[in-house]
Amino acid sequence: MKALDVGIDLDGCAYNFTASVRKWAIKEGYDAEQVSGGDHEDENTTWNFFKDQWGMDAEEFFGLCARGVDAGVVFLEGEPFPGSVETITALKSKGHYIHIVTNRQSGTRSKHNTADWLNEWQIPYDSLIFSDRKHLFSSLDIMVDDYEINFRDLWSAGVECWLYDRPWNRHVYDDGYRVKTWGEFESMVVRKAVEI
Repeated sequence: MKALDVGIDLDGCAYNFTASVRKWAIKEGYDAEQVSGGDHEDENTTWNFFKDQWGMDAEEFFGLCARGVDAGVVFLEGEPFPGSVETITALKSKGHYIHIVTNRQSGTRSKHNTADWLNEWQIPYDSLIFSDRKHLFSSLDIMVDDYEINFRDLWSAGVECWLYDRPWNRHVYDDGYRVKTWGEFESMVVRKAVEI
């Protein structure tokens, strides 16, 4: 079995970004009803939940995120999604290389908060990459992501990408490369490692 370079997206896959921003918004004085939903990632029905469900424009939302990052809430507080830590740990223990590839560029502490969160939850990784252009990392063998554009761009770059099933990506009719659990993704990595 070949050791693979495995790409892991955090927000929407391993980390509940929405819940952390919601927690910060309430601390900042936003009405809990306005920022309702998000305690469970599947409560968000669109990628732009902040506009469609919370009624915020991009400037207000990303300002809120940046303040939450700098306050040590966003990207630092919150539990991993079920199965994510166990799967990433299992893949690492099987000899695969784990590359966290995430688009976190809000505030001044995104990188620090992310590294601290990964360490707190003892999530093993070989590299931590911050980029919104994930397809540039075509040396990856396989990746999991929840964002349709990343999914398509990674495939175009020759990276086998699995779409983590979320309500905001269900309009993508490519269920042949969709996983609903971390266990399913682990099985796909094992399959690919055996095939190569």
